[in-house]
Amino acid sequence: MQEEVVVKTTCARDCYDACGIAVYRQNGVITKVLGDPDHAVSRGKLCGKCAIAYNGAWRDGALRLKSPLRRVGPKGSHSFVEISWDEALAEIAGQFRRVIDVGNAHKILHTHYTGTVGLIGIAFPLRLFNRMGATEVDPDTVCNKAGHMALDLAFGTSLVGFDPRTAKDARTIMVWGANPSHSAPHQDTVFVREAGQAGATIIVVDPIGHETAASADIHLKLRPGTDAALAFALLNVVREKGLVDRDFIAEHVLGAEELEAAIDAMPPSVAAELCGVPADLIEAAATAYATGPSLLWLGQGVQRQPKGGNVFRALAALVAFSGNVGKPGAGFLYMNGPGGRGIDMDAVTMPELAREGTRSISHMDLAATIEDPERTSAFVNWNNNPAASSPEQGRLRKALERDDLFHVAVDLFHTDTTAYADIVLPAASFLESNDLVLSYFDLTLSAQVKTAEPPGQALSNHEIFRRLARAMGYNDAGLFENETDLIDRLLAQTPYQGSFADLAEAGTVTLFAEPQIQFADLKFATPSGRIELAGDAAVALGLPRAPTPHADTPPEPGSLRIISPASAWQMNSSYGNDPVIRKRLGPPTVILHPDDAPPGTCPRGTPSSSSTTRVHSGLRSRFPKRRSRAPASSIRAGGQARRRAMPISTRSSPAGRAISPRAPRCTAPSFTWKERSPSRLEAFMGPSWWQILIVLVLFVLLFGRGKISELMGDVAKGIKSFKTSMADDGEVRAPRAPNVIAFEPPKQPSRKSSARAKAPRKQASR
Repeated sequence: MQEEVVVKTTCARDCYDACGIAVYRQNGVITKVLGDPDHAVSRGKLCGKCAIAYNGAWRDGALRLKSPLRRVGPKGSHSFVEISWDEALAEIAGQFRRVIDVGNAHKILHTHYTGTVGLIGIAFPLRLFNRMGATEVDPDTVCNKAGHMALDLAFGTSLVGFDPRTAKDARTIMVWGANPSHSAPHQDTVFVREAGQAGATIIVVDPIGHETAASADIHLKLRPGTDAALAFALLNVVREKGLVDRDFIAEHVLGAEELEAAIDAMPPSVAAELCGVPADLIEAAATAYATGPSLLWLGQGVQRQPKGGNVFRALAALVAFSGNVGKPGAGFLYMNGPGGRGIDMDAVTMPELAREGTRSISHMDLAATIEDPERTSAFVNWNNNPAASSPEQGRLRKALERDDLFHVAVDLFHTDTTAYADIVLPAASFLESNDLVLSYFDLTLSAQVKTAEPPGQALSNHEIFRRLARAMGYNDAGLFENETDLIDRLLAQTPYQGSFADLAEAGTVTLFAEPQIQFADLKFATPSGRIELAGDAAVALGLPRAPTPHADTPPEPGSLRIISPASAWQMNSSYGNDPVIRKRLGPPTVILHPDDAPPGTCPRGTPSSSSTTRVHSGLRSRFPKRRSRAPASSIRAGGQARRRAMPISTRSSPAGRAISPRAPRCTAPSFTWKERSPSRLEAFMGPSWWQILIVLVLFVLLFGRGKISELMGDVAKGIKSFKTSMADDGEVRAPRAPNVIAFEPPKQPSRKSSARAKAPRKQASR
């Protein structure tokens, strides 16, 4: 038996942390996956979700896809048979050729995202789709597009952020619309909390009182949809307290004067009413931020609202008015892209392979496009699970049932989407291939090292699409570049002087000896070279010239606005197939503050109308315990603003529907116990096994074995009676039903399609 060896690699998941990983291997088999103790961020520990999944489902051969599959049953039935790679590739190439040869390459639709963020695994497949002339579903339109567009308008780029190491010079760190405790747990500790311990004031702006907010110095718990109004209120305070950096604005900002009237209209007293945040907290936060130097972490969650781009433009104004950029301890971060480390992602995607250009559409239009045979003949999804994460799921799943739609899915596991595919191709995980990883938070470079062979016949994304290009009959050299050469070319673009072997030994390297200053030369990639807060470029996109202090209209009486927060146990739709994760998740749950559910809001027993979609029967409502309100002047988190948000899980239901994160109407609960499975009923109603055991032991000690026999007889009779009652009409009778809310199905807005195909910015940033 060989000795156990440790191989360093990097977590290539969609996360700010980009953790270093130590993989323990014996006889070529992974024995455990832990955090790399030498890594500056992970420090020997993985987050809870990854620690479980990488030592569970990701190493479970029974769950992984190991061979190409062909569908043999109806779409959605999960009925497949194994086939060879030659058969699979020949069938795919033949179907694609039939579409391309009649001039309809644009009817081949492909969608992808951040299932892996290694530079090759995430972007190399675009080479083949560029060569084919297929239509891309713009990846960022399901996640962070509004923020990118808004920051592009103001600063000329959204992919140049602050260097987190400059926190040592910051007096204030503001986290707006991010939940590091769940979506960046190591940065929550290494960046946010350590900065706070060093003396920085931590401000969190979020409707939800998550762990990061709870530990902050100031938590502005605003009502959802009022972010822009709050940003303008902060600007009002900054101006009234004389904290505007007039010299900076005069030299480096355009359009500031066009915001003055809106700033006048939003004093803290007005914002307090709109946002539900006490005026004194608004003043305290604004003063701390503008006094600076300050860092602003722009979370992706804040721009996921109807006017999210407007919010980001308002926050850009907050940066500009306070002059918090271009100096140590100051700046903002949406994400740090590859360009800041010298890497040009065109070297991976090769857009020049597109002979006649390519097209793209928005995820907002995906369902409508797929359901139309005149617009889509074939569909490929890789690195994502659109049937669980794209808009209009009911409509999308119906569209995927089209018999005349040829569908190819590439994945590690069976997912909601693979169920509809004609051909399923098994992919290797990041633990099973070499690649490079770029954190979109820290300015580092990391090695993704192959630590084991893929299960069965699974292949890396890179190899799958090389083989498919060959099956298509293409001979362009770029379609067949091997991973070793590509990694070497990418490394040569960076300041790193070593080889991939050197990088693999180190795991992760910092590319710059000293913290980098964001926009150190104060030159911006806008037409004017300045920060542009207002201008014709916005008007050309159909937007107001300048941001506005917009606040969404509060829900009507009897309605509630819901939020879908980041999960502590899932990575988007990933990890839900791990049995330990599923146990940690429990049933989907609504969290609702008692003040927002007065008697009559959702009266029990009222039939819901036919126009509503019922939240699946496994959903529980949970009301937090009432706590005394903190005084309005409190600057610690935990009660300074009335809780209006109702966080809700968007995990798929047993019926296959996800709960919409938009603002549905609360109509009424409609629930019968027959909708629960017996196992769920037992878990819900009964005590745990150890409680039963304790009671039985005490009973024996007190009354003896005879009473136990008598008791068990009574229990048997009760069970028989219970089963009889179920047999009568299938309904389990219970003292009362849990509170379950029914919601209207949301209408999805249409978005303008992007004019060009490209690698998604989030992906490119890795």
